[in-house]
Amino acid sequence: MTGQIRSLSTMTRWEIIRILYGRGIIRRLVLPSLLFIVWIVLNAATLPWILQFDLPILSMVIFFPVVALAGYIADSFAGERERSTLELLLLSPVPDWVIVSSKALALLIVALGLLGLNLLALGIVVSLLPGATAPRPLWYALALFYGLIVFITVIHLGLIVSWSSPNVQTAQQVMVSSVTILAIGGVGVQMFLRRPAIPLEFTAPGVALGAVIVAVGSVAVTLYRFRRGRLLLQ
Repeated sequence: MTGQIRSLSTMTRWEIIRILYGRGIIRRLVLPSLLFIVWIVLNAATLPWILQFDLPILSMVIFFPVVALAGYIADSFAGERERSTLELLLLSPVPDWVIVSSKALALLIVALGLLGLNLLALGIVVSLLPGATAPRPLWYALALFYGLIVFITVIHLGLIVSWSSPNVQTAQQVMVSSVTILAIGGVGVQMFLRRPAIPLEFTAPGVALGAVIVAVGSVAVTLYRFRRGRLLLQ
């Protein structure tokens, strides 16, 4: 078991290095964070009421890191197939769960880093804007909690999309389309209803428990469906 944990740590570090030092890092990681800051500033200047709504801000804080990582999630297995390195990965002497978990853990670490930067940027920008109200400490805690839940779910389901897709482009189209539709739909409903989520309605234990169950279920499904023999035959 110690050897498996060591293999997981090594493969996770390698995946993080591949993400951070790969081509297109500015376009994939930096640009979404800059767009988030621009979104906050523009809304504070033109639609200041939106900053009083917890759910739209929470959705955007989480949405931009997901968009930033969508390409890397799609590339996780489909890219290995295109680069002809998938067979080498699948033939490595490590259990299936180590292969899947190393990719998922690396993506999760980067996603949480982006989320932290977005929360920091939000706090700084809001504190500098006249008339803007900074979110409460509870909101930041919930942003981290639901960000973790969303990232775990999206990453693991995205891995299934990646190894099921014939190429990276197809996987990217499925990932970006799904995430965009869900994010725009959720924010649009909240803005249309103009119902401030104060007190935070998504703090209910039932909602939090349901989110955790969904995240754990996505992990279980991904680990269950991953079969290296099936991928080798493809």
